[in-house]
Parts: sequence; C-alpha cells; structure tokens
Amino acid sequence: MGQKIGLISVFFSILILCFMGGQSYAAELEVGKDKMYETISQAIEQAENGDIIKVYPGNYKEKLEVTKSLTLESIEKDKAIIEGDKQKHVITIKSPNVVINGFTIKGSGDNFLDNDAGILIDQNNDAKIINNVFEDVLFGIYIDSSEGNLIKDNEIYGFKDKKFSERGNGFHFFNSKNNTIDGNIITDVRDGMYFDHSDETVVTNNKISGIRYGLHYMWSNDNSFKNNYFSNNVSGAAIMFSKRINLEQNIFENNRGYRSFGMFFQTVEDSVVENNLFFNNTIGLNSDLSRGNIFRKNTIVQNDIGMEILGSNWDDVIFENSFVDNLQQVMVNEIKMNDQWYYENRGNYWSDYSGIDIEKDGIGDTVHHSGSAFEFFMYKYPHFRLFVESPTAKMLQTVDKMFPVMERAEVIDPFPLLEDLNSEAFLADIETETSKKAGMITFLVSLVVVSLSISLLVRISIRFGR
Repeated sequence: MGQKIGLISVFFSILILCFMGGQSYAAELEVGKDKMYETISQAIEQAENGDIIKVYPGNYKEKLEVTKSLTLESIEKDKAIIEGDKQKHVITIKSPNVVINGFTIKGSGDNFLDNDAGILIDQNNDAKIINNVFEDVLFGIYIDSSEGNLIKDNEIYGFKDKKFSERGNGFHFFNSKNNTIDGNIITDVRDGMYFDHSDETVVTNNKISGIRYGLHYMWSNDNSFKNNYFSNNVSGAAIMFSKRINLEQNIFENNRGYRSFGMFFQTVEDSVVENNLFFNNTIGLNSDLSRGNIFRKNTIVQNDIGMEILGSNWDDVIFENSFVDNLQQVMVNEIKMNDQWYYENRGNYWSDYSGIDIEKDGIGDTVHHSGSAFEFFMYKYPHFRLFVESPTAKMLQTVDKMFPVMERAEVIDPFPLLEDLNSEAFLADIETETSKKAGMITFLVSLVVVSLSISLLVRISIRFGR
C-alpha cells in the first residue's frame, strides 16, 4: 500500500512539473532595519535574475552596481535614500531589464570626464527608471549605447548654486534609440535633456525650467516631442543637425535673455513643428540653415520677435500659424526668401492685418506685408526697440504703409487668414497683454529719460551761458 502511495506521489510530482514547464517564480528580498538584509548591495549579491528587492525607508550610504535583471523598489516613495560617496555614479546598471522605482538618489561625483551620474545605464537595454528623485548629482540619468528604456515620473534637481558650465544634464542620451521619456520634472541642471546621436525616442509630458537649454539636440533623427513644457530657460529648445523631428503641442514660455529663444533650429531638415505655443519669449522661434520643414498651426504670441527666419533656410512651408501681438511679428534678413508662407491658398493669421474679406472666404483680399520701415530699423539698430510703442514708431509705420519707398526684407503672405483658429485652447488661462504693457512701460521710461536729459541740457546751457 505504501509503495502504491509513493508511486502515485511521484506520478503527481512529475505531472505538476510538466504543467509548470520548469517555470520559476521571482523571490522577494527585503532590505532595511530588522530585515533579512541591512544593505541593498547584500541583497543584490544574493538575488537571482528576476528577483524583486524591496527597500524600506532609511538612508543607505552605498553605491550600487546592478549586474542582474532585478527590480529595486522603495516601499515608500522617496523614503529610501541611496546616497553615494560623491565619487563616480551612485547606481550603475550593467544588465538588461533592470527596474529602479521610487528612490531618492543623491551624492554622485562631479567629474565631467567620467560623466558622473545618479544612474548610469551602461550599454544595456530595457531599463525602467520610475518615480525617483535625484538630488546633488552631476548628471541625473546618463544613457550610454542603450535602447528600449522607459524613464518616467522622475524629478531631477541639479546644482542650483553652480554656474551652468559646472552642472551636468538632467537626462543625457548617447548613441541610444527607441527610448520613452514621460512625465519627468527637471530644474537647475545645465540642459534638461541632451540627445547625442540618439534616434527614435518619444518624449512626452515633461516639465523643464530654470536651466540653459530645456532640450539640446545634436545629430539625432526620427524623434517625437509632445505635450512638454519649457519655461524660464535661456532657451526652451535647441534642435541642431537633425532630421525628421516632430514637435507637437509643446509650450515654450518665458524663455528670455539676450538672443534667447523659445526654440531654434540649426541645420534641421524635413521636420514638423505643429500646434505649439510660443509665448513671451525674447524670440519665439528661430530657424537658420534648415530646409524642408513645416511650421503649421502654431500660436506665436506676445514675444519680442515672433519668428526669425534667416535667408539661409530654403523649402520651408509656414502656414496656418497665428501671429498675435508680438512686438515684431517676424524678422527676416534677406530681400529674397526661399521659404513659402502659405500652402494650398492658406496663409497665416496676423493680428496686425488690416485688410478686408469681401468674398467671405476667411482670407484677406489683399496680401499682408510683415516688415515695416520701423522694423527694418529695429533689425539694423536693436536699440530702436526702446521706442516700439511710441507715437513716432506708429507714425513711421503708417506712412510706410501709404508710401512704401524703402526696399527691405519682409514677409509677404498672399493669403492672410482672418480668423485666429489656434490660440483659444492655449491662451484661456494666460494673460496676453505682457508685451504691449512692456512696450508702453518702455516708452514711458524712455520719455522720462529724454525729458530729464533735455532739462539737464537746458540747465547746463543756462549756467554756461551766464
């Protein structure tokens, strides 16, 4: 009888193993005070591929090298702190399919030659870096020769008290592709996201502020940027030497300074800029040495210069954009331009267009000339902007429209749109009088300065006349 039971047990054991197919289940290793492991490094050493390491709140002063496919998970978001010794990287990932979730990561080195970072993904793929906070690190996450990574819902706070040249980048991608970057917050670094020879990446829903370039882009193709917010940077985005970039529904706001931009293109080809907001920047959008790009349905409002398109561009198509109350709607530097400011008989909306629409087709009956004599003088002599809202400027613009005698670079839109179809969704909660108010304040200040100067000259002449 006992023999039969034994044979039956063996039979069922074999049957169970067959159904399981040799499948093994992930073990969970706990790290923390009064747990099986006191340090994360001990748990990594004992873990097998696929295991989950759960870390309880505490300050773990250690550097980690992950050489297995593991999940490292903080039990409470931000409460488990991994603090390096300010030498090299805090966490180095040297295996595929690693997950780092919910930690505070701080204390990297500050050596640019070694690209010291909070996390280095070192030539391995499919990492997931989620819900972490980075503090006191040179680079937040450095992705080296890697693909298929997900970087989501992290916060990166750089060296606020250091100069831009002494800070690293929030995310730095080198020779990487097919990554997904979503929902991150980055501030006080050098450049928010830096792409170097990195292709086929999707970047969505990130907020980047208080840095040099929100997005810095070199020799990287076929990438998509959607619903990102770039504000209060030296420049929102610098897209350079790249092809087939898609920028859609991003906001570039309050990026100001000498020659600051919401976004600038430098040697960019075959890309699409659509449905973005450029609001209250020094220059909303600049393009130089670029070709074959489409700028469509963007809202360009209350910038000092709405759009600067240089004569080095060619074969760009610019249509259905809304140019609203910029101090200078557009600036061009060549009398003969190689770009087209309309498509299929649809041009752009210009808030300063004064034509009529007798045919009621939504298109002005006369062409729109953007580029008055006063704007020409502003281009030649930038200090003329001090008088942008002055009666003299208004008079010069009016006379120039009636008697155009000066040959100058200008944009001619043969099909100006009569209705602004773009800005309502963007501007519902934004005060859009900034630039006009700034212009009036500038004029009043200039008037006071001129009056005081005249008064001083009169006093001097009276005194020396005596």
